[in-house]
Amino acid sequence: MNKVSIAFHTKMGFEIEKNGDKEIDGVSVHTDYDGPNQDRVLFVKRLI
Repeated sequence: MNKVSIAFHTKMGFEIEKNGDKEIDGVSVHTDYDGPNQDRVLFVKRLI
């Protein structure tokens, strides 16, 4: 898991999408999101 990327994106105002199907080190992860064995952390940024 790329914790540097997670820190960067959260600092930029993105939030981790909470509805993943597994959790790694307390982070919600979407398994096989980008193909077999390609798990991803998804981010969302609310535009107001």
